[in-house]
Amino acid sequence: MMTEKGKELTPIIYNSINQSNALLTNEFSDLELATFSSVMNRLMLRIKTLPAPDYIVKPHKIK
Repeated sequence: MMTEKGKELTPIIYNSINQSNALLTNEFSDLELATFSSVMNRLMLRIKTLPAPDYIVKPHKIK
């Protein structure tokens, strides 16, 4: 269940995401956008098939 504040913020967050996506992808061709979308969808499908510990990245300190 979402709080009232959360409900108020939801369209603002979606708008911000849409603006960011437009800014970051404005020079991509339609083919590049379609390819990117396809790859991201395939990654999500793959992630959903993995048991949780296999795709959790464990942080480590770089020397």
